Amino acid sequence: MFQGYDLKHFFKFIIPSILAFTILGVYSVVDGFFMGNALGDAGVSAINIVFPAVALTFALGSGIGLGGAVIWSIESGRGNLEKAYKSLKVALILLALVSLIITIVPFVWMDEILDVLGARGDVASYGKIYLWYMFGATIIQLSGSVFVPYMRNNGNVTYATYFMVIGFVMNIVLDYVLIMIFPFGIHGAAIATLLSQAVTIVGCIYYVKKHQMLKLSKPVNVQKTSLKIMKIGIAQFGINMSPMVSIFFMNAIHFIMAELWRYQPFLVLNSYSSLYTAFFKA
Repeated sequence: MFQGYDLKHFFKFIIPSILAFTILGVYSVVDGFFMGNALGDAGVSAINIVFPAVALTFALGSGIGLGGAVIWSIESGRGNLEKAYKSLKVALILLALVSLIITIVPFVWMDEILDVLGARGDVASYGKIYLWYMFGATIIQLSGSVFVPYMRNNGNVTYATYFMVIGFVMNIVLDYVLIMIFPFGIHGAAIATLLSQAVTIVGCIYYVKKHQMLKLSKPVNVQKTSLKIMKIGIAQFGINMSPMVSIFFMNAIHFIMAELWRYQPFLVLNSYSSLYTAFFKA
């Protein structure tokens, strides 16, 4: 049986963690809410159809972050602070490498990526603009999902969650300003998301510097530590990607059905879009 003390600490960690993942998941929902009213079904469908590609970035970052944070916790608990610091340094090296790859590859094969996702017509045009921003600023999206697990495992769960909540609120405000007041459309949605995520990253960097989590004197065996991080983080990557794979196949099925029965696919792609528009324009 759990003791009261254990349950208290369990919920202290699990509730902010659930909240954090929920906040990350609804960034696109907030963008879709405002896009549905500014650009109609094509706008919200563009956000929805490219979401699996954007989620891949988050899944990679969370895999690296969690894998490294687990090593951090184990080595810190053993008193091996040098190895703990090493895990964060290697995680940041992996972050930079993955960010570079994700930034370059889509710029070469952007049209092919959109085609695989099933984007057509206006949906493809809006989706391309959104992905230019998301992939071009991959380092911003990856950084938060790498730093936050380290902050949690360093014993400061609420601090990381506070900054994520602040970023989420900023996303709502900036979406309203950049889409509804200033008609920047899909550009505004992407900029709002990236700026709000940048707020979380600034808080994380401040925390890491304040607690001197990157202090390291000995050389780092990048390959060995990288393999450990990836081995631990692969499960988290799979967990985060599984619902996105489902969304991808659901979108593909809807487009196939649309071709067969000649209906407008993006009215089905995101069933929430109708609710957004109906509620906001009522």
